[in-house]
Amino acid sequence: MHNASSFLRQPLAVASILLLVLLATPWHLSFGQDEDVNRVLQNLVARVEAAPSDRARMERVSDMSGYVAKLKKSAISAIDDQTIDRIAELLRDPSGYVRRSAAYSLRRFGARSRRALPALRHALSEAERQLELEIRRTKEFKFAVVRTGSPPLTFTIEEAIYLIENPEKSEEDFLSDYRKEKDENGNTTGRYEQGK
Repeated sequence: MHNASSFLRQPLAVASILLLVLLATPWHLSFGQDEDVNRVLQNLVARVEAAPSDRARMERVSDMSGYVAKLKKSAISAIDDQTIDRIAELLRDPSGYVRRSAAYSLRRFGARSRRALPALRHALSEAERQLELEIRRTKEFKFAVVRTGSPPLTFTIEEAIYLIENPEKSEEDFLSDYRKEKDENGNTTGRYEQGK
């Protein structure tokens, strides 16, 4: 009678076991992870779109942007144009949080998101209009930032546009350019020019 150790010593038996393990391992876990990235992201976007309430939509968009944040650069090439368009549609959401998450997600795709630039620019103009109304209401920009605990939505959208238009630049470059740009009175305008 053979025991287990003598069985494993036989080269043919070891090769058979390895072959069974390889066949039992799902293909996408060993080789094709990038192919599943787009499908997973499409499902996450669909969950945001189908959310039954504002709270559920914000929770689900957090899941989506968290997933995007963890994507490796090699996986970004698997994202198709339809998925980018669906994320760009989230820029029309009434919730600033959802719009911010969509802009962040598009920003992560870099040059792949060029097709979303018109939607980002439209979202920026809407966010600027809303910010102007908020400033008029509060009479003080600092109050708006302190109250929300984060920079205005316009900042996030401008950063997304900048990084998509200038894929060779970094977040630090954006912050540097954002701070340098001054208007005729010497005040920071928060604007930048492509290719700066």
